[in-house]
Amino acid sequence: MTEDQANDFARLEKRYQAVFNHQTEPEHRLMDSRKFAEAICRGLYTQEMGKQPDKPMTLDNYMEFFKNKKLPLAYIYPQLETIQKLGNFASHDQHNEEPITLAYIQSALSAADVLMNWYVQTQLQQAHWSFIQGVKQEKQPEPEIAVESNHYELEMVGGAVPLHSNFYIHRPVDAEFMQALKQRDSVILLKGARQVGKTSLLARGIQDARERNICVIWTDCQKLPMSQMKTLDDFLLGIGTALGKQLKLSVSPKSVWDEDCLATTNFENYFMEHILGSTKQTVLWAIDEADFLFHHEFSSDVFALLRSWHNERALNPDNPCHRLSIAIAYATESYLFIKDQNQSPFNVGTKLVLRDFCLKEVANLNRRYNNPLKNQAEITAFFILTGGHPYLTRAGLNEMVKKSLSIAEFEAQCLQEEGVFGDHLRRIIMLLQRDKELSDVVRSLFQKRIPNYDDFYRLRSAGILTGENRETAEFRCQVYQRYLQRHLMG
Repeated sequence: MTEDQANDFARLEKRYQAVFNHQTEPEHRLMDSRKFAEAICRGLYTQEMGKQPDKPMTLDNYMEFFKNKKLPLAYIYPQLETIQKLGNFASHDQHNEEPITLAYIQSALSAADVLMNWYVQTQLQQAHWSFIQGVKQEKQPEPEIAVESNHYELEMVGGAVPLHSNFYIHRPVDAEFMQALKQRDSVILLKGARQVGKTSLLARGIQDARERNICVIWTDCQKLPMSQMKTLDDFLLGIGTALGKQLKLSVSPKSVWDEDCLATTNFENYFMEHILGSTKQTVLWAIDEADFLFHHEFSSDVFALLRSWHNERALNPDNPCHRLSIAIAYATESYLFIKDQNQSPFNVGTKLVLRDFCLKEVANLNRRYNNPLKNQAEITAFFILTGGHPYLTRAGLNEMVKKSLSIAEFEAQCLQEEGVFGDHLRRIIMLLQRDKELSDVVRSLFQKRIPNYDDFYRLRSAGILTGENRETAEFRCQVYQRYLQRHLMG
């Protein structure tokens, strides 16, 4: 970005963050969402006309202008209309007897998220940024740019699927997860291989919880800085500080940390007294990419603390933990790293497993992409190729629509180094090259050898293999099998 673009975006980001200021009344947050949408539109207007508007324009004015100009903004019109309708209520219906609630404005908040992500990824070309509930996150996306093909607008593929995406597929586990949240289960485990959709489902659970007036806090372990991972004290101080900032608490954990106490005791005291003590609401702590903690020596202490809270909730109904639910998304088999299973939260609570798409779900997604796969035979061939792998399925259909490819043309190109799956497949090879032992295990699979249990679970967690046990192990999809055979056995 140029300096001017960076300055403009900094102002836009402040407007976006104002929408998610939890200290602001819902009515004002609704008006802030409208101001944010107008700022987005002002940028689009300036880009189209080469100058700022000559006079102040409302969101209604901008939308009318875009429609008259027939700009290809079909993806964001529903979001603009949502904010427009709810914002009009807040601005003009001041005498309504019913107060504006957080649940009422939730769709406007979700629309703001969609707008912000669309803007930075398509207008600023910053594909490594994502925004969720007012928080900017850095990511390494699987690159695909949103374009239109035959007037059918596509989305970026990679990372969490936007909340209101037409391309999100609901699986049976979605309903199970929502039910566990409604039941306020103490520990809810979302387990699944890499890129199976854990973060996307977790995000929908967060949205559902907010709509039901649940206080949500979240931690993405993948994004924790290395300076915070040196010791247990560093880690828990960092986590406590981040959670306190999310809730805009005036008391920081550092100010109440007692050096004479254990780090887990300090964190527990802060969490109970200040995190849970700051609200009478039910609290959902969503923890994504928990696997990143497994390789650190202090991880057992962290997970033992979470397990103790689960036990406390059952044994002491007066403890604040009775208002706490913890949702943990992870891929790796926990038993490989947590030796004392009596101190693990991964063998208690509600365990849900996310699996790849079935044939019916791939057919459903194909319809949403306007049927690039023309018949059942093509759908089946595509399903066998991608194995229902959510990322490969979406990226593949996206590519077929974008380039008007037949299934035969797509299959001929998909394994090429510069093809649609190129970056994704190279990362798998790099993963195996860093671990000679696992690389040798993959080679042995081509010789029909059965892996041992630990190797099987490690490769399944990495998303390379599938199967219920080591005897039924197979490559997750034909794409992986062909590519790995070419590079490891050639």
